[in-house]
Amino acid sequence: MKYTWKVAMETLRTVPPIFGSFRTTIKDIEYQGYHIPKGWQVFTAQIVTHLDAKFFDDPRKFDPARFHNQSSIPPYCFVPFGGGPRMCPGNEFARTEKLVAMHYLVRQFMWKLCSKEEIYRKDPTPMPVLGLPIELEAKCPSEYARTKRNKVRSSIGSMAATVAVALLVAILTPLIVYLVRTRTRPPRRNLPPGSLGLPLIGQSLGLLRAMRRNDAERWVQERIERYGPVSKLSLFGAPTVLLAGAAANKLLFLHDALAPKQPRSLAAILGRRNILELTGDDHRRVRGALMQFLKPDMLRRYVGKIDGEVRRHFAGRWAGGGGGVVTVLPLMKTLTFDIIATLLFGLDRGEIREQLAAAFAGMLEGMWSVPVDLPFTPFRNGLRASERARRILEATVREKKANLEQGKSSPSDDLISCLVSLRDGDDDGRQLLTEEEIVDNAMLALVAGHDTSAILLTFIIRHLATDPTTLAAMAQGKFITTD
Repeated sequence: MKYTWKVAMETLRTVPPIFGSFRTTIKDIEYQGYHIPKGWQVFTAQIVTHLDAKFFDDPRKFDPARFHNQSSIPPYCFVPFGGGPRMCPGNEFARTEKLVAMHYLVRQFMWKLCSKEEIYRKDPTPMPVLGLPIELEAKCPSEYARTKRNKVRSSIGSMAATVAVALLVAILTPLIVYLVRTRTRPPRRNLPPGSLGLPLIGQSLGLLRAMRRNDAERWVQERIERYGPVSKLSLFGAPTVLLAGAAANKLLFLHDALAPKQPRSLAAILGRRNILELTGDDHRRVRGALMQFLKPDMLRRYVGKIDGEVRRHFAGRWAGGGGGVVTVLPLMKTLTFDIIATLLFGLDRGEIREQLAAAFAGMLEGMWSVPVDLPFTPFRNGLRASERARRILEATVREKKANLEQGKSSPSDDLISCLVSLRDGDDDGRQLLTEEEIVDNAMLALVAGHDTSAILLTFIIRHLATDPTTLAAMAQGKFITTD
């Protein structure tokens, strides 16, 4: 299935699920002649290098062949999974999940778009507003003889409106400015060009509006054209420096003065002991623990579980497995959530899984929002949803721990069981990760593995609907197996 993965990589290049990455300076640094003060955010938008003609010939063209020899791509120009010590530990899990899903899809179905003019936006990940409805036809209807063919239209997942929070913030700005502690003035050195804008708000609303119009790339490019590849602004409540280019990507992943601090809204909802927030020994310890379960040789043992979830999903949800009209994005979100719940959390279908799914939807609403903790704001709603999800995962951790102690389960059953079982060899067998670290990183795994995978699969399906040559090449691929 090598060609299928090249198609996935080209989709990641042209429509990256993650628009940008944040870091926070833990000490003053100098970059390209500019001073970046301690405590400021650093933000890069990887799409800038992904679509740069200096690095990719005809960058707007969809061409999986560019990845026949990936070593020919200059370093830090294509960074969908991070880089260096900040390489995503779940990238092999994501790869396996997508290959299994696309194998069954291209082998069992043909499809065409219901509308070629669908509107797209970033919220914060790119997504078709209508969820990408497609007309589906089974290649082998006999396989689904027990199920009547019918036409269904999946409900389109509703997205929370952001206009209300923008108006609320505008109305309450004087109060917010009064309540927010006075920001420390940066030293008057050679700061990057640009403006920090209004306190707390800065350019956050402008970026969020551009993302919802699917115009964020142009928003960033206009800043680069106006100020150059280094400029200052304020995003999500903190002074920020926007960097662009391959050198900026390398700086982000390798510089020891940049800590992977996420925007306040994201950190508050996911928890501050997740791997994105940790540095030094703590980061290495937690990353090492996660890799005990997510390393490739372990994941090969779980292909069967992923395969089972994918089979059930396509047979039961894609118009009963026979055809009809389906809406791709919400279905792919359901699939990726089910895989995570089964493989990473060990949660069977039922009420607990449904409660976690509902809480997760509320978390997403607040993660990329202005961090104003007031009633009825997306941020407040996200915090409450995070508390509900955390209670479910805390109970799951306790249950997994009890089952391990009683010999009812194995550390290899799921990610949480694996993390609970790990011990610190240098400290009398103490549990390697705290319960808070296990829960926070489970929350991160849910977020990182859900929307990004669902959106990538959705855009692969969208492209294949108009590219029969690529689709035919994918259909010839061989399936990965554990046999």
